[in-house]
Amino acid sequence: MRRIFGAKKKTNVVQGPSIEEASNLVGKRGDNLDQKIKKLDEQLLECKKKMSKMRNGPSKNNVKRRALQLLKQKKMYESQRENLYNQQFSMEQISFTQQTMKDTVVQVSSLKQATTTFKQQFKEIDIDEVWDIKDGMEDMLEEANEIQEALSQSFGVPEEFDEDDLEAELEGLEDEVFEEELNEEVPSYLNVPNEDPKITENETEQDEVVDEFGLPQIEKN
Repeated sequence: MRRIFGAKKKTNVVQGPSIEEASNLVGKRGDNLDQKIKKLDEQLLECKKKMSKMRNGPSKNNVKRRALQLLKQKKMYESQRENLYNQQFSMEQISFTQQTMKDTVVQVSSLKQATTTFKQQFKEIDIDEVWDIKDGMEDMLEEANEIQEALSQSFGVPEEFDEDDLEAELEGLEDEVFEEELNEEVPSYLNVPNEDPKITENETEQDEVVDEFGLPQIEKN
């Protein structure tokens, strides 16, 4: 069969660098060009200093030609560096897109798994049973409140009171308390009314004999 159809050629697939690796390589090349541009700037600065101290003539022209050659090299390196910047930016964009796609795949897989879990959990829950439980809890709470209300009621106390009667009784209690306080301050045996207001204190002292405390003195037989 191999003679007729021939054998399959073995292809050696060489896996190239990843986008991140390629971007790093381009970055290293750019760094190398930056070093070269920096050296050219230093050489151009030396040429400029020499030209400022030299008179016009062949020597100054030679330095000037050298400076122009260095400037051309610098422009070439800057152009190459700009191209590497663009390449690196493109590869970074591609790398970012690849990473975003990887993250998207992970997120979609997580969402699928979560959806499957939700479906399994919802199968175990009956919404009607949930409403029944909720209604039962509300009924039990109402019964508990009724029990607490029944326990808080006082025994033997009328349910209805007349506000006017209560206020009148309260005023009467205040008057009684005031009278009791006055009676406590002045003893009853000292409250002897003066029948005749015209009688003076001297006459009272002459008619009645009192002891050292001002009380009527008891006669001794």
